[in-house]
Amino acid sequence: MNGTTHMLLTNLLFHNLSTRQTIFKNTFWLTLGTGVHKLFALILVIYAARILGAEGYGQFSFALAFASLLMIFSDLGLATIVTREFAREEKRDEWYAILSLKFVLALGTFLVVAVCSLFVAQNPEVQLIILVLALFLLANGLLDTVQSFFHARQKMEYAAAFEILQALLMFGFGIFALLRFPSPLSFSYAYLLSAVCASVFAAFFFHFKIFPLNLKWNVLVWKKFLRMSWPLALVSAFGF
Repeated sequence: MNGTTHMLLTNLLFHNLSTRQTIFKNTFWLTLGTGVHKLFALILVIYAARILGAEGYGQFSFALAFASLLMIFSDLGLATIVTREFAREEKRDEWYAILSLKFVLALGTFLVVAVCSLFVAQNPEVQLIILVLALFLLANGLLDTVQSFFHARQKMEYAAAFEILQALLMFGFGIFALLRFPSPLSFSYAYLLSAVCASVFAAFFFHFKIFPLNLKWNVLVWKKFLRMSWPLALVSAFGF
């Protein structure tokens, strides 16, 4: 590949030069990231079902479905609102407040899941799987918040990179758990580890590449964004 071709590809896929080129670039990266994630997830699920069997994979699926059902309280439509609002203007103080709000919502949601798991599952191992997968979904939610900022700033290549990274981590950890410790609980830990690692990498990247991360407890900003996001949260609740 000569220098001219390399420059053309770099401009096409990594820079926002015009409306048409930006749309093409964003579509390419979103399609690539989603496609790779779905492909590896499909292969992993098929393999997990074969290794864990009907009962083991059934426990995992039930725990994941139940934890996912309550994850609406950890986001309340904020990811979509962040994408919309930060596409207009980059406000660091509001971003810091949103991060603190996400941590508060995550903690509250985890407590709700922990209490509810005691009533929906009699098996202590299934209860633990629910808690592990709840932590996985919460870590994933924090990653989604960072992704929403990338979407707002038209940096889909960053979003795709971390989506692919998480897919590879989940696949690698998942296969290792199924081969060495074939149980629904160890498989759940593999999911959690992949989300935590991807979130940590994304946080470090954001901190050094975009701007330093910080937390600010600003109730006024919380109210502002929750006032805008609650209709989306209501729609998601009805969808669930």
